[in-house]
Amino acid sequence: MSRVEGLAEIVLWVADMEAALQFYRDQFGLEIMSPPTMPNKFLMVAKPGGIPEMIVLVPHPHPTDYFPRHKEKRVLHHLAFRVDRRSYDELETRFIEAGVEVPPDRKRGDH
Repeated sequence: MSRVEGLAEIVLWVADMEAALQFYRDQFGLEIMSPPTMPNKFLMVAKPGGIPEMIVLVPHPHPTDYFPRHKEKRVLHHLAFRVDRRSYDELETRFIEAGVEVPPDRKRGDH
């Protein structure tokens, strides 16, 4: 029986491409793989030599400032990243300094 061996890509609608790129590139350090003229932006998640895993940012055809507070109304429930334990504190500090809300009671390993 065949089985899934990994995740190849996650495609996200984005209302503000520059803000999304800034977040994934600057906060997570993801490398943009797509040409600058391409409207969709492909960001490499895997390490070189590994299986390419990507986050693909696609301009939303009907962007809005509205963000549903109730998870049941969202298209994506959540997205979790696996990070090296030694990098956790550094990433948390970087996110807080960039204005990203990080719940104070969040424990390592939570998602």
